[in-house]
Amino acid sequence: MRTLRLSLVGTVILVLLGGLVVTTVARTDGSTRVTGSVLGVGGDQSAGESTEEGVVGEDWVGHVRGQRPVVTFEWSDPRLPSEAQMVGNYDAYGYAADGDVGVVVLTNTWLLEDPDGSWTGPWTGWCDEQWLCQGTVTLTGHGAYAGLYAVLTERPQEEADGAVTKVLEGAILAGEMTPIPEPLEPTTE
Repeated sequence: MRTLRLSLVGTVILVLLGGLVVTTVARTDGSTRVTGSVLGVGGDQSAGESTEEGVVGEDWVGHVRGQRPVVTFEWSDPRLPSEAQMVGNYDAYGYAADGDVGVVVLTNTWLLEDPDGSWTGPWTGWCDEQWLCQGTVTLTGHGAYAGLYAVLTERPQEEADGAVTKVLEGAILAGEMTPIPEPLEPTTE
């Protein structure tokens, strides 16, 4: 009887562990971790409309609309093309008399394409006074990449030699992007 109980317990544990393994495989199936780094920024940095308001050193805000950088990346996944065309808008706050900008808020759209297909989507983030940016891009795949989406977070990473590299981390996932919920309504007016 004791042997039968041990066999049953062993079988139950084996089934549970087997179920966990299957669950783990199912959870990771269709997703791939991705890393990347910015190798260079080109394009027409002067493109776009610039306006400013306020007084330098006090309440200054600069606005740029329609800037068109071309950014070169190195990715860990070959499905992401190495060159991205972007159209960006940004607002720079706190331009000081010494020329330093405080915080820059950016929104832009990305297009990465190669002969197999393309990825498109928005990036939203902010940069500090040294233009070290943090933000998130959500890309939708087209062509050979249809049925995939990618969510990548950009952040600066300081290297051992003191140099700063702009790195991106995230995942390429199968399926459709998780829908954004309806906005919450304020409880008071």
